[in-house]
Amino acid sequence: LDVIAFLGYRPERSNLKKLENLNLPQLLKDGLYIPVLQNVWTQFDQPRRLQWLREQPQIHAPLLAERAIEEFIANPTVNTVIEIALPLIKAAEFRVRQDAVGVIDDSFASAYRDLQAIYLPKLDTLCGKNLDMSLYDIISANAQKLQEFVEKKIDEIVSLTFTEQLPSSQ
Repeated sequence: LDVIAFLGYRPERSNLKKLENLNLPQLLKDGLYIPVLQNVWTQFDQPRRLQWLREQPQIHAPLLAERAIEEFIANPTVNTVIEIALPLIKAAEFRVRQDAVGVIDDSFASAYRDLQAIYLPKLDTLCGKNLDMSLYDIISANAQKLQEFVEKKIDEIVSLTFTEQLPSSQ
């Protein structure tokens, strides 16, 4: 939950300092996302940032959601929203729900909504600026196609959760 709160806070890139000497694979393995996200956010080169996000195992919800936004920034089209960005956000929500299974704290059960509240408005704003369309209009016009891409992405995530070591529960 501290990660979700941190995502909502998201300072301006210019106010962040690059963290040095981070063992990013270990931080990811341990589920310590805040320093990882700070590292991502201080990478000013968008193509490098996106490439790094693409290279990470697709089991880390915060990185999936960050990648969704970066994918749209790199290629701001309706197809990117339907085929890549929204399926990544839905996969991130799925991972949050998956991690919440068996956790006694009820606040974990609704953490996926907090993730939605951060990333869907961000994507909506970008769609408005770049496509002159709202996210709602894009979803409405492409609901069936979107459903197919979301199901495919979640199937990928489910299979990965059997082969990848999941992050430690915090």
